[in-house]
Amino acid sequence: MPGSYDMQDLLLSDNGDLVATSDGDLSVATIDQTTRQELILAIYTLLGDFEAVPSMGSTAELFRGELNTRENAGLLKKEVIRALTQGGIFSPDDIGVNVIPIAVDKVLIKITARNPLGLGDQTISFIFNYQSGLELE
Repeated sequence: MPGSYDMQDLLLSDNGDLVATSDGDLSVATIDQTTRQELILAIYTLLGDFEAVPSMGSTAELFRGELNTRENAGLLKKEVIRALTQGGIFSPDDIGVNVIPIAVDKVLIKITARNPLGLGDQTISFIFNYQSGLELE
C-alpha cells in the first residue's frame, strides 16, 4: 500500500515552508494534510530536482510555451498521473485527474486522491498557464 495513505509528516505551507505552532515547535500534518502535501509536492517538484528521491516530481513545466490543444491537455494529464503514481506515492486506481480548458492559454487541472482507508481524501486544483506555468488554485 502506498505510504501516502496512512503516514504523517511535518506540516508544510502551500509554498513548501515548514509551519510552526504558536509555541515555536514544528507542526505535524494530519493524514489529510499529508495527502494534500504529497499531491502538491509531486506536481510542483521538477522531476530529478529532489536528490533524496530522484524519481519524484513532474515534467509539467516542460509544457510551457506549447499551445493549448486537446493533444497537449491529454499529454499533461498523463504526466500528472505519472508524477503521482511514480514510486508508489499513490495507486493509479485512487487518482482522478481532469484537465479542463478555461482560457486560450490556460487549463484547470483537478486532482482527486481517494484514500482507500477512508483517511484524507483530497481534491486540489492547479491552473496551468502555457505561458507562465503552474499555480495552485
